Amino acid sequence: MARTGWGAMGYEITTGSNDATKIISKDRWNLPLDKGAGILGFDAQTTAGASSVTPGKSILILSGSTETATFALDDSEQFDVLWVFTSGTVALTNQTSTVDANGQIVGLGSASTITLSQTIPKIFIRRTVGSYDAWFEYGGGASVDAGDLTGTELASGVTDSSLTEVGTIDVGTWQGTAVADSYVASASTWNGKQDALTFGISDGNVAKCNDAVVDNDFLKIDGTEIEGRNASEVLSDIGAQASLTFGIADTNAVKIDGSGTATGEYAKFTATGVIGEEVADVKTDLSLNNVENTALSTWTGTTNIASVGTITAGTWTGTAVGDDYGGTGQSTYATGDILYASGANTLAKLTAG
Repeated sequence: MARTGWGAMGYEITTGSNDATKIISKDRWNLPLDKGAGILGFDAQTTAGASSVTPGKSILILSGSTETATFALDDSEQFDVLWVFTSGTVALTNQTSTVDANGQIVGLGSASTITLSQTIPKIFIRRTVGSYDAWFEYGGGASVDAGDLTGTELASGVTDSSLTEVGTIDVGTWQGTAVADSYVASASTWNGKQDALTFGISDGNVAKCNDAVVDNDFLKIDGTEIEGRNASEVLSDIGAQASLTFGIADTNAVKIDGSGTATGEYAKFTATGVIGEEVADVKTDLSLNNVENTALSTWTGTTNIASVGTITAGTWTGTAVGDDYGGTGQSTYATGDILYASGANTLAKLTAG
């Protein structure tokens, strides 16, 4: 295969066919610049595509349509460069995994084949990797970070099919085919949600705040929305005082005015509130402390009564009324007995016969 040397001679040196027994191959030197084929004086080699092709020149044109899997190493050395075209539809097999045989072809992409052009060459360089020599597409096998790219737009071929993995997308708008549920982690949760929210205050509605709600507000239904009310507004809404006025004046709030109030006591107003009083205290306040709770129907009387009013009805059955109190002083009489004054303010009876 041709090497990159510049000949100074005015003629072409040939030794016949290219084979390993020759010291110099027939294409070892270039022709003068004004003669021969091409800038460097190399002729193109045209050969039919086959599973394995042996390049004999640096420019290789593959005809037909048979896919080529390897370029034999017979007439090349490490770092030789090969320009490859097709005059038909030949494609090259791309060794996408680790090189495991001599002559394999390693393309830049991850597709299983390398498409050849009739006008633009694919450039390969022979390189030893481990135990094998393979042909690497120019720049071959190197990984390029996106940050190392100088262009601002990926070719359509990359974005249409070759780009199969991305990192975290922070900015952008998705305008492609709708993402299927199976590729959305929360799709089952999404499907279980209400398609559209219904705002309002009816059963099952979603309550929505209006623009008048601020932090620490109390919430109040306003039509079909929720509005915020501060403390003074709430007091006004319910007709309450901001603070209570304690006392016994009109509209005052009455509070217990003492710590001794207990269950069962009677309430008594003080100057500032109300206290509890026991029964005895109430009787004293009402001057009823000498009144006993006795039924008159069964009361037999008491010696403490020293004065009564006019008795208009009734029967006297007590001790005989004394002479000096308008009585006779007598408790019994017999037929014919006569009362007479037996002394000053004293009556006696005289028995008849």
